[in-house]
Amino acid sequence: MAFGTDARRVRDERLPLIRRHVALRCAVGQHCPLGFNATWAYLTATAVPAPELRADPAALLRALDTLEESRAVSIAETADFAVRRSAEKAAGRAR
Repeated sequence: MAFGTDARRVRDERLPLIRRHVALRCAVGQHCPLGFNATWAYLTATAVPAPELRADPAALLRALDTLEESRAVSIAETADFAVRRSAEKAAGRAR
């Protein structure tokens, strides 16, 4: 499944809370900059006041927002690197 699909499922209030929770775990599997367990622990800790994400829909959304922000930064950094590296290669500077 794609990250965007999992994110939409987390936001879908028609789904049971447990399915939304599973969708968040799948999204973390798609983007886990610290490794899965560390990323999950960080999201759980920052989604306070409810450390148990399965019981609080608002905490699920806060955790997803944090994950999406991190992913956006990562995508932007990768794009910047690609542009910079292409320019270096065009200039004949190899690494």
